[in-house]
Amino acid sequence: MTPQRISKTRFLFAEVFGFHLRFQDGERIALLKNGEVSVALSAGEEDIAVAVAIPIVVIDLAQALDRALSAGAELVSSPKRGPHGLRAVVKDVTGNA
Repeated sequence: MTPQRISKTRFLFAEVFGFHLRFQDGERIALLKNGEVSVALSAGEEDIAVAVAIPIVVIDLAQALDRALSAGAELVSSPKRGPHGLRAVVKDVTGNA
């Protein structure tokens, strides 16, 4: 996603799907939530999944990553510390990040 589209896309998720903004860092990243569902919109250096991604917060990233890989997930991005915490990206068996 291009940086200029974060706010426009955020507006779409809010107006059409009822998501509420939880966090936004300029035009780099926005985290939206609707009930128990969270959506991350990212651009530039924050756009590590290069697709729609489902953010899942875990207590132990290494353990969660090991379990995901053992269950057939594909590693897209090794754990890296970004400006908003430690993260990794995996794809499920159907290609969703």
